[in-house]
Amino acid sequence: MAGREDRILYESYRGNRALEPLPEPLTPDTLYDVASLTKPLITALLALCFVQADEIRITDPVRRFLPDFPNHEITILQLATHTSGLPDWHPLYLESRPYYEELKTLAAGVKTGRGVNYSCPGYILLHFILERVAGEPFNQAVQRSIIAPLKLNDVFLRVPDHLRNRCAPTEKGNQWEKRLAATHKDKKVIDAFPWREDVIRGHTHDGNSHYLGGCAGNAGLFATARSVFQLSAEFLPQSARLLRAETLDLVRRNLTPGSLSQRSFGFKLNATPLTSAGRTLSAAAFGHNGFTGTSLWIDPTDAMRYILLSNRVHPRVNKINFNRVRRRLHRALVRRLRKTE
Repeated sequence: MAGREDRILYESYRGNRALEPLPEPLTPDTLYDVASLTKPLITALLALCFVQADEIRITDPVRRFLPDFPNHEITILQLATHTSGLPDWHPLYLESRPYYEELKTLAAGVKTGRGVNYSCPGYILLHFILERVAGEPFNQAVQRSIIAPLKLNDVFLRVPDHLRNRCAPTEKGNQWEKRLAATHKDKKVIDAFPWREDVIRGHTHDGNSHYLGGCAGNAGLFATARSVFQLSAEFLPQSARLLRAETLDLVRRNLTPGSLSQRSFGFKLNATPLTSAGRTLSAAAFGHNGFTGTSLWIDPTDAMRYILLSNRVHPRVNKINFNRVRRRLHRALVRRLRKTE
């Protein structure tokens, strides 16, 4: 899907949304688990709403909101740009203590601000901060600040039971994450945990978000392609309704100068040569990818937005160079749209 402002200029649905237990054709109302697109589309956007309302500053330390947090250096900005020093991933649900207590141990002693290290725990920590600022659970804050004002009818952090048949299922069981967790915990812990075994449908594929109730700030968003298109309009000043242009400067500006991976608030910048956007989009483009086979890229030079929602983890996680797929898609869409405009 591709378009600008409120106009979809190209839209296509191909293949099946499910293969197991039975094949199902893909339809426009299919709800996808968009995985890490949750980070910019929900968590970073909610944080920016609070920044604009002067409830937080990007330079605020975590300890301003969570006074018992052990690391004095980590800031909101570092969590949003993956420069906090926190690890890329950790199976928080396998620990005996609550997520936040485990995050405190992960953060103790880490060196912050020394380059980009993509971190899901960082966004889970940001989610806890936003709950504290909002004074309510994360999903309620998102509903009140984002989903309701924008009238997003097909955006969910927890899919209602009666809509789960519209969801594209993901992996059969948690085999991929189980193997990953085995590199962090001993075999007894892995074997004792009640891993999901059936085809996952209508529940987030990501274990950390699933076992926290559906969304942990790092993943958990379900949406249709059209609703992602609608939500992505909030990151360009000519189409945004929630944020002012000066606030949106944070999603376009390089906030990690000197790093090979250039990051803005919530997004990766296309100035980095090997992004999944490729050279087809301008160096000013910014975007994000999702593990389940999703991506969103926004090019402010022509206000175009490019969306790919697929299901590469169903019924099992395969080794696919999906960045190559994304780059080919962007090239094809740009060529097609240039001919029609």
